[in-house]
Amino acid sequence: LKGSNIASGTVVAARLPALGKVLQVVEGTTTTQTSTTSTSYVASDLSVTITPSATSSKILVTASAPINANDTTSADIGGAWTIYRDSTDLISNGGDTFYSSLAQNYAGLMMLQKLDSPNSTSALVYKVYLKSTQSGTTMKNCHNNSMGVITAVEIGA
Repeated sequence: LKGSNIASGTVVAARLPALGKVLQVVEGTTTTQTSTTSTSYVASDLSVTITPSATSSKILVTASAPINANDTTSADIGGAWTIYRDSTDLISNGGDTFYSSLAQNYAGLMMLQKLDSPNSTSALVYKVYLKSTQSGTTMKNCHNNSMGVITAVEIGA
């Protein structure tokens, strides 16, 4: 610190570390519906790309989209969704899931959040994946072409 700043109580911003500061925010949106009956994760069109400014940065990823699931042959329906960074599933055990034995149709809002430590300054692609967890269930995100949003926030660490 410069002695001249002591009297005023100010600190030059350049002398402060970037710890905990939001460095950038990037958002991706889509209205394209992804529909699947697969019991393995399938990529949706909901994605965002961010290039961290330092390897020590953390990336907070949040995603939301309307979802729908239905099965005309059984009353058991279920699905799951998660966030991938490139080929790595960031939210183990399905991220978020639902199951119902009471209805053949389910509509709701998918909400996901994950704090990632990618240790990279290369461009990173975060993408929402979804799957059916019950045979015969059709899972859809951005149902009826409603909007899905994914946001990546770089936080200085």
